[in-house]
Amino acid sequence: MKMFNLKKINVNLLPMKGHYFLWNAGTAPVVPFMSVYAKQLGFSSFIVGIVYTVLPFSGMLAKPLMGAIADRYRCQKLIFLIGQIVAAIAFLCMIFLPEVPKTGNSKIHFSCDNSEAALKTCPNSDTCTFEHVRDKVIDSEVTCE
Repeated sequence: MKMFNLKKINVNLLPMKGHYFLWNAGTAPVVPFMSVYAKQLGFSSFIVGIVYTVLPFSGMLAKPLMGAIADRYRCQKLIFLIGQIVAAIAFLCMIFLPEVPKTGNSKIHFSCDNSEAALKTCPNSDTCTFEHVRDKVIDSEVTCE
């Protein structure tokens, strides 16, 4: 079994490797909960899903593009620092995001007869759930607040 050779480590890249390790260690606990935070602010599941779908593709396009620009103009450090500052500002701005304004009451209409039951929801009823109407057995309308 061959031992790990410490002489092959590029010491010049250690600060960059340390930075990426610390950056990813700092953002890894935050990113999974951004969708929960967005839902608490009132964003719909559809919008959150669209954002999480677009993010990897935009990163996949932006990284080679920024790399090409940095190589072309020989400003790797500047592009790197600008990218880090923009990312840090974006994370910081999440604190100041306002809630999505409510557009009226969200409603669920539950109706049932001898043969079937129907549950109709309005499009903006993300917070309305079946628990609000599970005990209802007659035609009724429940308004979620």
